Order: sequence, then structure tokens, then C-alpha cells
Amino acid sequence: MYTWNFSFNELPYVIILVTAVGYYVLVAKIAPFQVDRYYMCIYPLVSLLMAKLMFMTLGVFKLSMQKKVLSFILIIAVINISGQITQNVNYLYEERIERNKLHEYKELPVIIINGTYSWYPTAWLYEYFEHPVVFRSKCNFNLEGLQNASNNCDLTDGFLLYACRTAMEEEELFSKIKEFIPIASYEKIVSNADPVYFCFLEVN
Repeated sequence: MYTWNFSFNELPYVIILVTAVGYYVLVAKIAPFQVDRYYMCIYPLVSLLMAKLMFMTLGVFKLSMQKKVLSFILIIAVINISGQITQNVNYLYEERIERNKLHEYKELPVIIINGTYSWYPTAWLYEYFEHPVVFRSKCNFNLEGLQNASNNCDLTDGFLLYACRTAMEEEELFSKIKEFIPIASYEKIVSNADPVYFCFLEVN
């Protein structure tokens, strides 16, 4: 039977290895889909293991401790610099910078058109907090009852309309909405992710 003997100094790395592999196997088994954010918490553990492995590999060349450390630092620097040059940093959400302009419209009511699951529009919950009134349509583009928004909210100074995953062209979208709310004009003020429109009602 194969046995693996390791010293007390190697025990922490064995614990780290078992922890990282165990977590990876568990998440791979239960995660609804495989994306890197589920594994980010073990990246530091993997980095420690890789550092230990590189340092052990350098030991094969019988270098002095000073040269080992300098070689190790050089290898790490090359890996990090090449990664910064060739790879993008995930989850910075730079495409959402455009949404900062919504602060200029915080005094206006909001109408949310939901073209998908009921929970989806909560992705922009932090934006809704700034507004005095928020009205949300039913899920899966069910606009029944949408006229209640114009009946119960003061929309005379305009309002913001969130089009959440409506999966249709702009002209078709507003054609359907106008069956319930008499929108006279609209301007797209956010294009990325779910678009947001600044709208005005028809004046009687």
C-alpha cells in the first residue's frame, strides 16, 4: 500500500490542499452553474500552494537561499505582470458607470417593465431607493394593471421607465406600453444592461 510521509512543517500545506480540493468538489457538485466567482474564496489558498510548489521546485537546482528567494520573486512578478497585461479584471462593472447619471433624476417616480422573472428587477434595487415612488409591472411582460401607475402616481413632470429584459425592439416596446400609459415622448438615458428611459405623458 502506498504511504505518504510528510513532516510537521508540511502539515499546514496538507490542510490547505484538502480544504481547497474539498471546497472545489463541493461547489462543483451543488452550484447551479460554473462561474469563477464561486471559487474566488479559495484563490488565496491555491496561491499559497502554488508558491510552496514553486519554492520546492527551485530547490532541485541547489541554489543558495538568497538566489531561491530572488528567483521566486522574479517568477511571481512575471506571472502577475503578464496577467495584468493579458487579462481583464472581472466584476468591476465598468459598463455600469453610465448609470451614475440616474442620480440627476432621483426626484422622479419610476415605472419598471419586467420582461422576465419576478425577482429580476431587484438587481437595480439600490437605484430605486433614491426615488419617491416605484411601480413595477407583473413578470413576463404582463402589463395588466399598468395604468394604475398613471392613476396613482404624479407623472406630470416625467418619470423613469426601466425596461428589464423585455427582449423586444424599442418601438415595439413603447407601442405596447402606450396601450396602458399615454407616453408622448421618451429619451434613452441608459443603454447598458437594462435600458432606462426618461418619459413624458401626453398633455390633455
